[in-house]
Amino acid sequence: MPRTPAWEKCTNQELLDWRICDLGLELKGTPLEAPIGRLYNELAARNLRVKPHCWLSEEWFSPDAIPGIAIPFYLAHPRLKRLERSQILEVEGGTNAECLRLLRHESGHDFYQLVTADCGLRRDMDDIFGSDYSFPDYAQARAHYYQNGPPSDWVEKFISPYASAHLLEDWAETWGHYLHMFDTLQSASSFA
Repeated sequence: MPRTPAWEKCTNQELLDWRICDLGLELKGTPLEAPIGRLYNELAARNLRVKPHCWLSEEWFSPDAIPGIAIPFYLAHPRLKRLERSQILEVEGGTNAECLRLLRHESGHDFYQLVTADCGLRRDMDDIFGSDYSFPDYAQARAHYYQNGPPSDWVEKFISPYASAHLLEDWAETWGHYLHMFDTLQSASSFA
């Protein structure tokens, strides 16, 4: 029987004093294994050999030039999810469905980086998605999005509100929806 971590019984305030590296967390044996496995299966079903490495971190992201997905550490344990909800009022990726949606999105960043870097297909995203973006700088565009929200006409131009934040987010959101649609259609055809 696995040992209960000492921090699991701490108050929220006491738990906030713990360093992430001292929590003893790992992906193995957590509920995160299921959505990560499903993402790998979805990619393999499309004959894509990319299998992004996943690890626990402070937030969701995919680093430049490394095929991998950082997953927030609080998703590795129910007690940490409760702490996150008490502090932030939500748990981004807290359900299997939302976690899978975010994994799909982050895999879109990975896939774009691999294709454009390894195959010499670096293209200007404007050529693919259009050039009506007012903030080409990634950090500036995201800051603008988080301060102001999506444009009022996002429904006419983008697959999701977040896709309007930047060309790269448009790509990742589109990729995530592609994986979801493909998975949904494949699941539906197995019942036919």
